[in-house]
Amino acid sequence: MHPAAIQWQAALLGRFGDHGACRAALGDAPLDRAWDLALRASRGTVDADALPSFGEVLAFQDAPLEVRVAASYAAVGLAQSAWLRADAEGLARIAELHAKLVIGADGTEAALWARATETALGVFVSRGKDGTDACVALAKAAAQQKIPALVIFANALHALVLLREGEFESANAVARRASRMARTEALPQFEYLATVALARVRRYLGRPHLAVRILSALARYAPAPWHPWIAWELLFAGESELALALLESGVASPVAELARGLVGALAGFEQGDLDGASSATAALEAAAGGWAFFADELGLVAAALDPRRNPGEVRSKRFQRWATGQSVELPPELHGIAVRAHGPRAHGGDSTAVVLVSPTAPARRLLWVSVATAQSLGYTMLAPTERGQARVHYGLAVLAFAGRTGLSAEELYREIYRLSFEPKADSRTLDVLVHRMRAVLPEGVQIRRERDGNLWLESSAPIVIPDPRCEQSTHDRVLRVLAKRPGLGAKDVAETLQISLRSAQETLKELAEDGACALQNEGKAHRYEVIDTTFTEPTVS
Repeated sequence: MHPAAIQWQAALLGRFGDHGACRAALGDAPLDRAWDLALRASRGTVDADALPSFGEVLAFQDAPLEVRVAASYAAVGLAQSAWLRADAEGLARIAELHAKLVIGADGTEAALWARATETALGVFVSRGKDGTDACVALAKAAAQQKIPALVIFANALHALVLLREGEFESANAVARRASRMARTEALPQFEYLATVALARVRRYLGRPHLAVRILSALARYAPAPWHPWIAWELLFAGESELALALLESGVASPVAELARGLVGALAGFEQGDLDGASSATAALEAAAGGWAFFADELGLVAAALDPRRNPGEVRSKRFQRWATGQSVELPPELHGIAVRAHGPRAHGGDSTAVVLVSPTAPARRLLWVSVATAQSLGYTMLAPTERGQARVHYGLAVLAFAGRTGLSAEELYREIYRLSFEPKADSRTLDVLVHRMRAVLPEGVQIRRERDGNLWLESSAPIVIPDPRCEQSTHDRVLRVLAKRPGLGAKDVAETLQISLRSAQETLKELAEDGACALQNEGKAHRYEVIDTTFTEPTVS
């Protein structure tokens, strides 16, 4: 085996100590020059400046087989840099070159790495549903050849494919397997990928606090080229402070530009600059068009924040159900956007969403952070209700989604109170509530009662209704704080969230009993932290 090949394998383990000496010992023969490129490329996801150019590797495409195989290992590094940067065009060019470099090397490790590059192209860029088969086949072949790095890579890709196809529990199982194997094998670069995949799965499963915990730890260890992708995931998990700090590190990549552009667009939506924010998100969607994961999430953000967007245009069925009132469960992938600038509000308490009611379109939900854009279109925010009167907005939101058909007294009561309706006992309660609902409606909006008793909301003017059903629970808020600041006590949590000490104590006790956080006793002090049963601190490279 060529000495540089041994050093290339060591680089997979994050061992670069002998790189300089090995490269210095290489001569000027084509084989040595090809291996020199491979060694430089192996540092590409640690030090972007070390990466050879595409042209340098391309120069070996017509070389003898042994030389081409050596150059193919340089293509591995180029490919890793491309998918980490979300460079769709670059990855496509590299995949084509990589395949040419291993012609005649069928059945070798080099050929399998070329196959991995082709698989990555299909997973990250393609919107087809054949990714699962390709990932499974790659993992099987890598296991047969005993190449653990490729087994981990294939499983991490597989988890991302399953996630995009909506197979969330299967994605979780595969991501956990990849993460555990990466930790066992101590392969840093592939451990970072497996860890990002695990965090992304946690987020899509409705556990953004675990994603924040994982990504915050990873950010301390992963080299700078990983920071933009970590920042993107943190933005969607609700940890914008660390995300912005990572983006300020100055790493230049398409992912970094997308993340920075997203931050700017979100600020525009918050400030009510609908035209500017919409143009910005459209430009971002176009820029991410070749990268399926980022394009999907940008489309979701635009649909959740732009009142002019049709919710049916996004591929997420979970979002469509939420936006059209068929479900109150916010798609977890939007959690970080929903809690942006979250806090008690005079008009809607802790709600993260509102219902837009218009005389010209069906009712739809919009994330609260974009309320100003609806107001810029002439929507009127409902008058605030007294503390403890959230059912007023609750009832109006329910009627808004019922449309012109409306709801019977029994249906409305059951939707609001989650109890069966007993006319003799409950009619007075419902009448009082409907009276209060009418009292907050502006001119041009009224609750009609048909002859059959059905109630419906008639609006000749556009209004905004805070939706209490979309409040962020105290449990979720506490978990987010612990994910960001592990080791807090009940008093610290209460002060941070501005809730009572008793509420913080009871919430922490319930979370600890459910296994969502761990209790550590330090003398008389009780400290809490978020735990993840799969993740541990990444390998230091």
